Amino acid sequence: MALVPGMVEETKVYAETLRKLAEKGEIIKLDPIILRFTIYMIGKTILNTSLNA
Repeated sequence: MALVPGMVEETKVYAETLRKLAEKGEIIKLDPIILRFTIYMIGKTILNTSLNA
């Protein structure tokens, strides 16, 4: 349970990123966004740090 706050924080950043992109109404590639989110989440859960990928 100690990891949950960090995971929630990273998920909020991810959701906000997607929200901003959706407001533009453009077609985007999700691969780089999902990859960045995955790296952030790995950093928070395994290394307990922000990797700023």
